[in-house]
Amino acid sequence: MYSWAPKGSWIFGAFAFYLLLIFSLSEYKIRFLDWSSGILISGFVSIFILLRRRIAKKEAYTILLPLLWTFFALIITPFAIDISLHLEKLSLSITFNIIAAFTIITVFSRQHLYPQAITITTSSWIILNLCFFLLWSNGSYEYKAGNFSGILRNRNEFAIQTISLLSMMLFFARGNFLKGFLIAVGGIMILATLSLKGFLFFFFVLFYPLYLSSGLRRRVIAIATGTIVVIAAYLLLPSIQQRINSVAVAFYNPTELDASQSALLRMWLAVEGLKVASENPITGVGVDNSRLVLIPPGLEARGEEEGFYSHNNYIEMLLNAGVAGLILYYVPILYMFFSVKRRHPYYKAIKTLSAFLLLAGFGMVQYNNFSMTILYATVIFLKLYYTDLQSNITAKRPGYHTIPDSVEIG
Repeated sequence: MYSWAPKGSWIFGAFAFYLLLIFSLSEYKIRFLDWSSGILISGFVSIFILLRRRIAKKEAYTILLPLLWTFFALIITPFAIDISLHLEKLSLSITFNIIAAFTIITVFSRQHLYPQAITITTSSWIILNLCFFLLWSNGSYEYKAGNFSGILRNRNEFAIQTISLLSMMLFFARGNFLKGFLIAVGGIMILATLSLKGFLFFFFVLFYPLYLSSGLRRRVIAIATGTIVVIAAYLLLPSIQQRINSVAVAFYNPTELDASQSALLRMWLAVEGLKVASENPITGVGVDNSRLVLIPPGLEARGEEEGFYSHNNYIEMLLNAGVAGLILYYVPILYMFFSVKRRHPYYKAIKTLSAFLLLAGFGMVQYNNFSMTILYATVIFLKLYYTDLQSNITAKRPGYHTIPDSVEIG
């Protein structure tokens, strides 16, 4: 088996992992430090692979699978409404995926070390945002939108980022007391954002692994417990009740909502987005060009030339690169979800994280969200690397022979 990254690169990869996940979207940071660290580790590992002149096929798959949809999007560039915007956002997405892949490869290929990187990163994230939470709670710090969003500008982004880190902590870090404390504090801050996505997916990543346990009795207990906890949280949190009720009203009686309310706007964006996608099924309208066609009537009446993105990753991918783009984005993660076997050492992690990615796409745009990109790369890496690792352990048994699973470079 070939090493996926040089041994000495772990500390640099862990540093990049820390900076990227804590500061990439932060309002407070040293400019370019986070992305520079990611670019440097990606370049370092790329040089290592080139000097080695050999790459394992599964290593190549880990790097290339998240990029499949971008290759097609590049081909259909001439059909984008705004080609310069299309290329700019496509380049950014490619960069996100490459940095995420190389960072995860560097950190997670050291099985005895990566729990430390995850523990330090998640602990730092929770403690840092807890300071802002305490200041916000006593009125010493205010957000423009009113709701708590930690060191980020957007409450939904904070909630999703926190869930991403807590899910990694849940599956990969050691120390039950520390994990329990961080998950509890993180959960309180997620609920304080009043993010509906945060509310639902926080409980999902906690209870879905229990559902994956073998045995019908355990699954029934997991479903029942999860349902009771969610209902209890709904009843005890009036602000969450109001958010959920407004979304429900948007479906069965939208006339009761004010035209400016988020639930009604998102429903309009979904319907209009699907309409535009159906008119451009092969090429879509271009990466991030959705905001050029999804202009609500109120904005259009004022002469605005730019509206909103769809707030739904499935619709957004249809608009980015048509049906083919949607399929190429989701096929790798669907394959990981359905192909992972129960005997895989990270069965629950792969199942839960991939299900989280698939479900979260209905309520947010993921392809340009770095915490989601990191989870995407993590699922693919864990499935391929540790399956590969098990295969190589088996192959070392006396009398067992395998064909080399690698290709020459150059």
